Formats: sequence, structure tokens, C-alpha cells
Amino acid sequence: MNNQLHVVLLAAGISRRLAPYWTGHPKCLLKFGDKTLLEHHLDRFRILGLSQITVVTGYESEQITSRLASVSDLCIQSVFNPQFREGSIISLATGLAHMPTGTDILTMDADVLYETEVLRRIVEKPGTGFLIDETQQETGEEMMLGVRGGRVLAIARSISNEKWDLMGETVGFFRLECRYVGILRDRIQALIELGQRGAEYEAALQVFIQDHAAWAVAVGGLAWTEIDFAEDVKKANDLIFPKILARDGKNRNVI
Repeated sequence: MNNQLHVVLLAAGISRRLAPYWTGHPKCLLKFGDKTLLEHHLDRFRILGLSQITVVTGYESEQITSRLASVSDLCIQSVFNPQFREGSIISLATGLAHMPTGTDILTMDADVLYETEVLRRIVEKPGTGFLIDETQQETGEEMMLGVRGGRVLAIARSISNEKWDLMGETVGFFRLECRYVGILRDRIQALIELGQRGAEYEAALQVFIQDHAAWAVAVGGLAWTEIDFAEDVKKANDLIFPKILARDGKNRNVI
């Protein structure tokens, strides 16, 4: 098992942009095939040896915790973010506050459907960094990464006004070395004290990467999608999930 990497799965959001298609339930309980998005995450954690999991809940948290209660083969703790209606920066702060010392952290947005290879690429690369889909273009909706000289220097929705060696959409997964966990906590707290409680957590990552090097691993061509809008659900069902089944389906833990 990959016991030196602790997953923080961010699943606290309200999913306003999915209404009225999906209301009254956390986004990670959307089903693709016969499993929820949450179950697909857990399957891939098992395959890649990720046994230490913290799930940050908020909106309708009991629906998530009741599903997790039956999972006995993974070490899962649920932590509740009572300010889940504010920015995701609060959810990240909540998750990091419950981290053990001496382990690297992998933060993950819970609203992503992906083939196993996507996660493998960040699990198997040591250090601090992101996954980037270099085939995706900026539209103003996606969270983009800008890479120069092998280092991620920008994470924001609009970065195309600068010249980059590599630019693309972040998958929403970020790996952090244990020696930097306290530093990132401090960056988050500083932003909160400056009144940015409503900020996305990427605002803290942007501050962090100015002083600490982070790599980007490309996943262009692999099957993945973030679920924000009703059309994303359709894309996931019609295009992404069939590709995942074709690539991962031979593994009985995934289908």
C-alpha cells in the first residue's frame, strides 16, 4: 500500500451549477454506470494502494458519511466543513488541519471522473505538482495552469495573456510534499485573514507556487472530465465513461 501518501478528497460543495438537474445530493453521489462518483474514486485508490483517505464533507454530509460507513478495507476519516457555503479554500483548510505529520498529501476534487492512469501519473511521481491536460484550451471556465522552465507559475481561469512553455487545464489534483503542508496552511490562513473566505482554493496554491517549485505532469489524451454542469454529466456518460470502461474495464474493481 502507498502509505506515505494521504488523500484529501474535497466533497463539500453545493453543486449550484448542476441545478435543477441535480439537487438535494452531493455531486460525488452522481452515478456513472452502476457506481457513484465517490465509489469510482475509492476503486482507484484501492488499485493504486492509497489506503489513507480524508473526505471533506459539507452539503448534505450525512449522505456521504452513510456511504463511507460500510467501507472497511480503507482507512477513511470524514471531516465536516461547516462553512461549506463559502469558498473551497475553507474546505482545503479543513482537510489539511486533520493531516498526520510525515506524509505527502494528494488533494483531489471529488467531482472528477477519470481512468486509473490519470491518477497513477501523480501518485507515482514524487515531489510537489499538478496534473495538466495540455489539449484543453482556455475559455474562462476551466482552471488553467501555466508552465515555464518546467515549473508551474500560474493557476487561474485566465492566463492566456502571458507566453507559456506549456498551458492547459488542471485536473483538480495537487500533490504536496509533507515538508510544505504547514507552509500551505499558513498561506491559506493568511488569505482568510485578508477577507478571502469566499475564494477558491487555487488562490492559495497560486501564492504557494510563487515561492515553491511545482511540476506539471501531462495527461492529454487520457479519459477524464470535471462535472460542473448538466452538459458535463452528458459528456461523462456518452464519451468519457465508455472510454474508461474500455481502458479500465478488465479490472473487476473498476467496472
